Amino acid sequence: MSMEHLKTRFKKLTVLTPRDKQTEVHVKEEIYDAIIIVTFGSALERLLRSAFLLARPNSAVKVIVRNVDEAKVLREIKLAGFLRVMKVDNNVWEAYDCEKVFFRLT
Repeated sequence: MSMEHLKTRFKKLTVLTPRDKQTEVHVKEEIYDAIIIVTFGSALERLLRSAFLLARPNSAVKVIVRNVDEAKVLREIKLAGFLRVMKVDNNVWEAYDCEKVFFRLT
């Protein structure tokens, strides 16, 4: 799916990469409907924490990683706060769909 298709599907979409130094600035300014993380693994923890803060409740977060142990990826996703995760692609680049679940206590 191209970026143009994604942008028409989601009002606010961003892509986080290990080179993204402005993540902390974005956290204060924007909340996104969808976030895509692309990394080789070394910056995974930081990018996942940023994505959790940037994501709206019940929004889509796609994590695309390479050269990272699957157990480590799943552990980092859970530690970042994402309660639902599903592996969707298992090639050279592995892809995971995550969701920031919103619970309302009544």
